[in-house]
Order: sequence, then C-alpha cells, then structure tokens
Amino acid sequence: MMNGHIWFQNATGGGAKFSFCVPACEGVDQSVSPAPEEEDEELDESLVQNLKLLVADDSVINQKVLSRMFQRMNVKSVTTAGNGRVAIDILWKILLENPTSMPGLLFIDLHMPVLDGFSFIREVQKLKLDHSPL
Repeated sequence: MMNGHIWFQNATGGGAKFSFCVPACEGVDQSVSPAPEEEDEELDESLVQNLKLLVADDSVINQKVLSRMFQRMNVKSVTTAGNGRVAIDILWKILLENPTSMPGLLFIDLHMPVLDGFSFIREVQKLKLDHSPL
C-alpha cells in the first residue's frame, strides 16, 4: 500500500511493537521514472485466523472501516466499543466469563470521550493480564 511496509515484533515481557514506513516527498520529479509495481504479498491467514480484536473508537465510521478491513483478512472476531470505559467493561466481562477469549490485539483511539486511550491503557495495565494485548 503506497509502496510502504508494515511489520510487527514481539516485545519482551508480552505485547508487540508495530511499525510502518511510508515514503513521502514534497513533490514528484517528472524526470525520475517511477519504481516498478510490486505484487501484493499474500497474507498468511494462519497469523490471523484465531485472532480476536477489540477496537475502541468514538467514531462509528472508524469502527466500521476497521471491522470490515479485519473481517476481509479473516480475523476470527472484532469487537467494537465507542469509548475507553465501554472497552474496559468489555474486557472485564471477558476476564470474568471466559478469560481464554481475551482479545489478542487492541486498536485504541487516544482521544475519546468518557475514558481516553491513554487512561484506557493505564486501566488495562492494572488488570495484570497473563498475555497483555497492549
């Protein structure tokens, strides 16, 4: 996508570090030939087939876009929340009822009403989960 790359690396002690690189420039020099088109790499579905995600965003449009994007990638389940407080409530419910179905990855909007993303992260850290999705 846009001749960029996205990758992740497992972090020591749990969690993961996600990185991306997108080339940017001020303008296009017409004298330079564009790079040859690269073929899209196939997604290894085994990486996402059992993945459960939680998306917390106050924008319903962002929730829908992310949900559809992940569903097209065959992610097992995507749960959405309109703010950080609702997301924390969802995590608590999962923790109490079925801890094995805890999301493996969280997508959190940092600027939300009720409980913002920064406060959400602090709350999740207090849960002391065996495998933190942060």
